[in-house]
Amino acid sequence: MIGLACPEPAAAQTAEELSEARAAFQRGIELEQAKNWAGALKQFREVGQVKMTPQVRYHIALCEENLGKLVAALGGYGLALADAESVGDGVSFKQEVEASISELRARIPKVVIERGQGAEAASIQLDGVALGDSSIGVEVPLDPGPHSLIATAPGYVDYSDTFEVAEEETRTVTVTLEPLPPEPQALPDPGPADAGVSGDSGKKYGIYPYILMGTGAAAMATAGVLFFGVRAADLKELKDECEEVSSDSYSCGAAPESEKSELRKRSNRVETLNYVSPILLGAGLAAAGVGATLFYLDLNRPSDQARPSKWRVATAAPGADLGGLSLVGRF
Repeated sequence: MIGLACPEPAAAQTAEELSEARAAFQRGIELEQAKNWAGALKQFREVGQVKMTPQVRYHIALCEENLGKLVAALGGYGLALADAESVGDGVSFKQEVEASISELRARIPKVVIERGQGAEAASIQLDGVALGDSSIGVEVPLDPGPHSLIATAPGYVDYSDTFEVAEEETRTVTVTLEPLPPEPQALPDPGPADAGVSGDSGKKYGIYPYILMGTGAAAMATAGVLFFGVRAADLKELKDECEEVSSDSYSCGAAPESEKSELRKRSNRVETLNYVSPILLGAGLAAAGVGATLFYLDLNRPSDQARPSKWRVATAAPGADLGGLSLVGRF
């Protein structure tokens, strides 16, 4: 067992501090023998705060090794070996430290991080520590147990992995990154809603041609029903019961009194339909014609020209003729 050998105290160290350090070292040795590695490590670190000697470094490293902190322990052994000649029995101490280093190196697991597809320029972190290019593709010593690996690169999905290594194991981990999926194309802003404009397929008039054609067809159908249905039925009844005076005009004086009121209604209705039906038919034809025209214009209108008409009242516009106001628009 390697003991504590303290050189002559430095000016900043008092005899009392050194005495406490020796007592802490002895407690550490006792805890070490009881395999209470955590307790022993605490004692040895307290000693090191007063005076760090090669022996103290050695025992700190021995505790770290038994706590699974193999990489830190190897570094501690190396520091102890560098100052081994300052120890009284330097040869024996050096041999013991070298044996510990040789044995520990064989136990330390290693990982080789390789760049795969998409990770050629990625930033890679191992256990939260960024790896430089010099640490990529070479063996990196690790403590046994789980470790986390993270890689990021612009335009790629973040890489995250957790792997576990055992003593004496050498593992190779290849980092590959998947490209980010393409972002969905944003739909163009159709702008404010405007009467007479449909946002479908760049059509300017939207559904209004269909409404006009439908309304026109309904008006023409109604006119046909009224003229050729209702009016024709009324005329037949009048011809059967009354005397024709002129075109579509009948005298029903000879008809029974009980039927005269109904016959007068039919006569008035015929006269009304003689005016209403042509008007309704004309309106239907006009609406259907306008709707068909707009429909034709929509079919032949380039999509890049389909934009809503904008009307506004402008003040002091050129050519204003009513109180300085003018109606300005675009199509």
